[in-house]
Amino acid sequence: MDPRLLEAARRGDVIELQELLGVNDYLLERSCLHDSSETILHISCLAGRTEFVKELLKKKADLATRLNPDGFSPIHIASANGFVEIVRELLMVNSELGRLKSSDGRTSLHCAAINGMVHVIKELLKFCPASKDIVTFKGETAFHLALRNNQFEAFKAMVDVLQPHNIKELLNKDQVVYCLLGSS
Repeated sequence: MDPRLLEAARRGDVIELQELLGVNDYLLERSCLHDSSETILHISCLAGRTEFVKELLKKKADLATRLNPDGFSPIHIASANGFVEIVRELLMVNSELGRLKSSDGRTSLHCAAINGMVHVIKELLKFCPASKDIVTFKGETAFHLALRNNQFEAFKAMVDVLQPHNIKELLNKDQVVYCLLGSS
């Protein structure tokens, strides 16, 4: 990856990005040629650079579905770190990103629940309420993961947001009961 592009992403320098793209129309495409590397979108999401993310999504929206070497997409990274504005921007490009699984079977809702990112949880459920039903490869929902990681505010936020929906069956699953009892 071009080191100037990398540094621009870390700083969130949109002007530098535009200048670099003005000189080389294929800079973003070239930055994606390396197998299983982090994209510039991963890096800008990790750095929490909302304006830079917006600009990248205008230029190359398909970056949003790429997994990094650790198996996470940009929305997983933004969700785990609590960058709600970036999560919103990604979901506005494609609400189905809320259903995208990492290589270990987690969605962005799972990542937000594990880390107690209440504002992100609310945003994810607003755009993609069906993500509440998605389970990891171990059969865990975001409810399970919130409880397992002692993220009670995250659990409460999910219950509050989903109150109008039928969440009874999710809350009655054995794993949630085990988490509540501390048996897992």
